[in-house]
Amino acid sequence: PGETWNILVDRKKAQQAILNVLSNAYKYSASGDTVEIFIEPEATGSLVAIRTIDQGVGMNPEQVQRVSERFFRADTSGNVPGTGLGMSIVKEIVERHHGNLFVSSTPGRGTTVTLQFPVA
Repeated sequence: PGETWNILVDRKKAQQAILNVLSNAYKYSASGDTVEIFIEPEATGSLVAIRTIDQGVGMNPEQVQRVSERFFRADTSGNVPGTGLGMSIVKEIVERHHGNLFVSSTPGRGTTVTLQFPVA
């Protein structure tokens, strides 16, 4: 039950983008924290949003601005594994599909990542 939206994407690339976002949500959240995923049309009806909301460590505004830069790591402690390429790959995939990437975050409260893809 529920609505269905068709998006025209390279399935493997879209899957890679979504999995990168989910991987970050779990890596930067404490064990047992909730990660929510919503899929919904945007107000214009021309885009479908895949929104991931975590309750993780969050980022400050400067980190949010840099999150899609290659090799940027918000956590420089070395406690969280990764190369700093995940979100730059996500941005590239979304933009190649004529979509958008939005990130909002609050330190200590979590991060929301929204991927928008055009409706087919």
